[in-house]
Amino acid sequence: MFKKEFYILKVWFSTILFTPLFLFLLWVIILRKDKKEIFDAFDIYWLFVVLGLFFSIPTIVIFGYLYRYLSKRNLKMLEIKIYLCIFSIFGVFTTFYLLEKSFVSSNINQLLFPISYSVIMSFSIFLISKGKISTSSTKS
Repeated sequence: MFKKEFYILKVWFSTILFTPLFLFLLWVIILRKDKKEIFDAFDIYWLFVVLGLFFSIPTIVIFGYLYRYLSKRNLKMLEIKIYLCIFSIFGVFTTFYLLEKSFVSSNINQLLFPISYSVIMSFSIFLISKGKISTSSTKS
């Protein structure tokens, strides 16, 4: 039972902790921001983390229920991960849309946020090992 919840937490925390770093890297590469601006952005790293934790709660709760539901079905691990990725991308974009509609626009500066969170969460889903999923409930 706890392996399932631990997997969900690992995906959630890796997404929240690594996405700001990924965003800082994208700002240097794509937007060609001054490196000093990027290092100044590290001052607000923890703000990104705290806000990410707070605003992602609804999506991660649904993600957890979906994961538990899919784990009880006779699905291959790859299929479960694909379903979780699809939901995650939808959940991230929906969250950003509800926060501010301009995040889901054609402006690359605004799209970087939901795209970054979606990419990191998808990578987390596929790269973090879940271990074996027990389809039967055993009591200890």
